[in-house]
Amino acid sequence: MGQLIFFMVPLIILAFVTPSITKLKSEAFGILTLALALAYTSSVGSALFAIFLGYSFIPALNIGIVTEGLKELPPLLFQLDIPPLMPVMTAFVLSLAIGLAVVWTGAEKFEQVLDEFQRMVLAMVNRLLLPILPFLLRQTLPY
Repeated sequence: MGQLIFFMVPLIILAFVTPSITKLKSEAFGILTLALALAYTSSVGSALFAIFLGYSFIPALNIGIVTEGLKELPPLLFQLDIPPLMPVMTAFVLSLAIGLAVVWTGAEKFEQVLDEFQRMVLAMVNRLLLPILPFLLRQTLPY
């Protein structure tokens, strides 16, 4: 079940980010530049904050390894491998590139194709992903 989610994530990124960029029209480049600058600054700031907290508090924690009481997992009946189409970062960069290219060239038919693709992926999320999500969450909870 988890592999279906990992398969769907790049599709969701492509289907929702790309049409959203095309709807920004002429302001797309400026808004995306600002958003990427804010995201980068936020990432660097949170990494520095995590480094500070990690070096400050983790050495003081008393963390022991507890292995007793753990149960062996039963063997799998079958294995179904569903690899994602592309890595998440590739999907994100591709959606930015396609969205900007559609805005710059004014490709209205391709914009309509992207809107249709968005509706298709939304239907897959609603009919495939959301119904199995409670089972996946229950499967991953420790109790």
